Amino acid sequence: MPPGGGDARGQAGGADGVRRVERVFGVLASFYGARFADMWRGVDPGAVKAQWAHALSDVSDEELRTGLAACRGRVWPPTLPEFLAFCRPEPDTERAFAVAQVQAGRRAWGGDVWPDRSLYWAAVAFGWYDLRVMSWQQAAGRWTRVWRECRLKEGALPPVPVCRAVLPQPGRGVTDRETALRRLAALKRRLVSGEKSCGKRALHGVRDEGVAVAGSADVPGAAGLCGMTGACVKE
Repeated sequence: MPPGGGDARGQAGGADGVRRVERVFGVLASFYGARFADMWRGVDPGAVKAQWAHALSDVSDEELRTGLAACRGRVWPPTLPEFLAFCRPEPDTERAFAVAQVQAGRRAWGGDVWPDRSLYWAAVAFGWYDLRVMSWQQAAGRWTRVWRECRLKEGALPPVPVCRAVLPQPGRGVTDRETALRRLAALKRRLVSGEKSCGKRALHGVRDEGVAVAGSADVPGAAGLCGMTGACVKE
């Protein structure tokens, strides 16, 4: 069965490391049968296990499981360099960019879920606007560099901050009837209050204008203004 238990990263290539390799070899033998045994014909098995134990000493159990899972699709058993590459495959930068674009769009209403902190901080370093509007062809070079830098220092990165929703999630920006009526009534009161205030300011201006022209018979409309305001000056 695949290696299990806790994280074995950092194990020395001693007895524990050899036993770990023996478990890996047991899985590979069940995959490949005689082909796996034939790989080591004429080679000291102890030396092979010691070399594998040393090479895998900083490989985690999760990474070992990844490597063994990759072997299921191969016809021939892997060499040590091949198995190490299976344990730590090159990340799919284009897929990571697509995931970051989706999560960036969701962050406005707090619905984002980031698979790891390095992806989030890569998105921050890349820029939210560029992340949303750029295509993969436009972003490939810069995104690959930024994400790689964030992955290398992931252990030192702060956690993903909790987003405070600014906008309602699409399809959920609906309120109940009572709340809607209450808000409409409040808006109407504000509008009416604003109209009254504007009306008073306008009337005050008209009165001022009426006083200025009152008694000037040669000014068209002066009498009308006086009639409107009742502010004609007696001669």
